[in-house]
Amino acid sequence: MGITSKLFGEKRDLKISLIFLALCAIFAILALIVGIADNLPGFLLLVLGTFAMALAFVHRWRKSRKFEILTIASFIGFFVFAILHGVFEALGEKFIDTVIIYYLFAGINVSSFFMAILICPVGFIVGFIGFAKLSTKEYERRRSQPKQDN
Repeated sequence: MGITSKLFGEKRDLKISLIFLALCAIFAILALIVGIADNLPGFLLLVLGTFAMALAFVHRWRKSRKFEILTIASFIGFFVFAILHGVFEALGEKFIDTVIIYYLFAGINVSSFFMAILICPVGFIVGFIGFAKLSTKEYERRRSQPKQDN
């Protein structure tokens, strides 16, 4: 079993994932064209691209537990990456004279910022909606099954 089949499943799932990834790329390119610095439409395009990226990986999940883990991990990740953003920003200022270390810390700083601002909230929303939808389906399925007397 190859890595693509582990990530995306069957051919139909792979096609759907590729469509979501193409939408992600289109939204990201449009966001860069429009501009994301102090520009709400550009930022919203970037958020839509992030939603498309998240859906490319989770659209085939059929267990509410996976979405529950995504929700919790995204919630915790938001705070972790927000703290990391601040820590690496401060470390970058301390090493401003050492160019390589400064740019290394600046890169980690920016990555942490985007994780906290884009990926974690989107993961939380996708996880919460998926968890609510699938746990409701699982509850209805258990409720509609006849009771077995042992």
